[in-house]
Amino acid sequence: ARREIDAATWALPPAFGIDDAIDLLAIRARLPNFFGYEQNRLDSHILNYMPFAQPSLLRALFATPIGRRGHGKLFRELIRTHQPVLARFPLIKGAHSYPFAFPPLPAYLWTEISRRLRPEPPSSTRTHVLHHLEALIRDRVRDRDVREDGRYAYPELLELIDGYYEGRHTRGAELDWWLALDAWWQSLKMGG
Repeated sequence: ARREIDAATWALPPAFGIDDAIDLLAIRARLPNFFGYEQNRLDSHILNYMPFAQPSLLRALFATPIGRRGHGKLFRELIRTHQPVLARFPLIKGAHSYPFAFPPLPAYLWTEISRRLRPEPPSSTRTHVLHHLEALIRDRVRDRDVREDGRYAYPELLELIDGYYEGRHTRGAELDWWLALDAWWQSLKMGG
């Protein structure tokens, strides 16, 4: 990971300021890793493209002053200018909505309070999958390589898994995340 971060840092254009550098790193790292797999799957079924990854759009983005493009300001400005009727609809973050007019801090506070007052309901698909994987997950968490792995806070991990299967399904996303992370680490050990 350190070698990749160093290589990505050295590949940045020298005249970039820190804000542009962070945006470019996010584009180079996040787009392929976050959206690439789904884009690849879609490409095998239908002809399509990612509009927000087009070189012409990215060049225009970097030509836009930093103050206009941070915190969704550019998107909001485009909506207000070209489709103001859309500003009547709330924006969504996770399972919660907040008014379009909210700047970043009030939007964050609103969604955080909403999340605490009305937690996101568990995903029925996730619940179904985790239910069928219970024996595998319980066996895996008790494996020696998991128990002795210093990257895990083992007592908390055990509490997460036991708690989930004792009925605290609101932590399903955490369990799902750990399962995916552990599978990835296992694939690295096997050279996958």
